[in-house]
Amino acid sequence: MQAGVGSLSTIHADSATNAIERMATLTQRNMNTSDAYAYRQIAQHIDFVVQISKIRQEDGTIRRQVTEIAEIQPGEESRPIASILFG
Repeated sequence: MQAGVGSLSTIHADSATNAIERMATLTQRNMNTSDAYAYRQIAQHIDFVVQISKIRQEDGTIRRQVTEIAEIQPGEESRPIASILFG
């Protein structure tokens, strides 16, 4: 991601906002960093979050569907926020 060539990744979260918090938590825990560093890295390197949810159909089958697309933008105190583009 930091090399600038682009990437695609999966993280388990209920929403784009929760994905930001989960990424920050995992960065802090696994890299032993401050929350400011974790949020700064997210703000600099993540552009969009696409939320895909499992939706149960009327016939009982489960289908994956895009339920939210959010752009990551600067927020207060250097914490990035998820600005919902589609939801």
